[in-house]
Amino acid sequence: MSDNWDRRILNTYLDEYLGDFVFDVREPFYLFINKQQTNKYVIPKVDTISEFQEYIYENIPTKNPPTVFGLNINAEIIYNANFSNNILMTLLMTQATGDEGGEIVNKDLSVKTAVNDINGKLQAPYEEDKVKDTIDQSVDDPKDPRF
Repeated sequence: MSDNWDRRILNTYLDEYLGDFVFDVREPFYLFINKQQTNKYVIPKVDTISEFQEYIYENIPTKNPPTVFGLNINAEIIYNANFSNNILMTLLMTQATGDEGGEIVNKDLSVKTAVNDINGKLQAPYEEDKVKDTIDQSVDDPKDPRF
């Protein structure tokens, strides 16, 4: 928080999302409900960690639409377009026009080298089931220092 306006907006969000009404058992509190009623973001009524994990795996999507955060549906399109433009502009600005000997470097080769370098640093796609099994095993292990 840097000023009173930040404090004011933070208090507004906290009052909206962390009031006593969140725990009212007679009226469920929905953080968000989309128009198709396919995803309801609620506080689950579970007792154990494994039930909570199961609820998350079955009911919470891995990718949320911008409307969950109060944004227009076009926000995702704009974000992706800006992100792509920034990557391409960064590649174009960082490419060399000549090497130390004064020779001109092929711009296409320079961009291809940068793209190959980025692809080489990316992680391999993971298998969701194996990751879930690893998490389940580590949570069930009482000697695991992370939990």
